[in-house]
Amino acid sequence: QARKDEDFQGDDGEEHWDPDRVLRRLEDTLVFFSLELRRAAWLRRLANAAVTYDDGVVRTLLVRGGRVSRRADGDVRPAVRPEPVEFDIATYDRLRVLTTELRRVAGKGGAVTMLLASGAELGPDALARILPWV
Repeated sequence: QARKDEDFQGDDGEEHWDPDRVLRRLEDTLVFFSLELRRAAWLRRLANAAVTYDDGVVRTLLVRGGRVSRRADGDVRPAVRPEPVEFDIATYDRLRVLTTELRRVAGKGGAVTMLLASGAELGPDALARILPWV
């Protein structure tokens, strides 16, 4: 989270930039962008994946091109292929909401797994480490 700049204003109301303030601003910016890069990488992976979660009932969602294209009860393993994704605000919002829901399930101890288009699988332990940061 960025630091507040209120303490950088002088008595005359003008902002004062000193080397320490510039350094802090650059550090804050780097932290912000590194978190955004991490989120972007996550959303790119989630945009073409099969997600299985247990929220009392085991369900599987097939996400293709940034949209949920199929839902199924149980732990099914549909083929996941990379498809082009148009990342507009609607796609971002859909994937962000799905991420929030997966974070909620994992936070309550529910199992979440994800099969990526690359063929790699992220299990509950890996996702428990990833989800708080995206």
